[in-house]
Amino acid sequence: MTMCDAATLRLVLDAAALGNSLSALADAANRSPEVRKALLDALDSGVELVCLYVDDLSAAAGQLRIRAQLADRFAQLVFASGCMAGDCAKLGATHATRQDAAHARKAQP
Repeated sequence: MTMCDAATLRLVLDAAALGNSLSALADAANRSPEVRKALLDALDSGVELVCLYVDDLSAAAGQLRIRAQLADRFAQLVFASGCMAGDCAKLGATHATRQDAAHARKAQP
């Protein structure tokens, strides 16, 4: 590549999981005044709502893939409210998968 050649990088944002999580968070807030209060308190405190992760394994050459997910504090609200609604087994599998992925990211150099 010479100094005049331009490189192209395609940025791909995967927000599908984020959309589902935000919908679940809204449902949880509508079902429970406690969840609604915890949500508003968290938002007022200034904590991150969304986390972005670079997904190295699924990116093709010349592509940077970024995955958007709810931050842990909000994901925990969704999980807790789902357990209160009786969906704990399904949510537990999703939460475990998310935790496994987080541990794998931390283990990467």
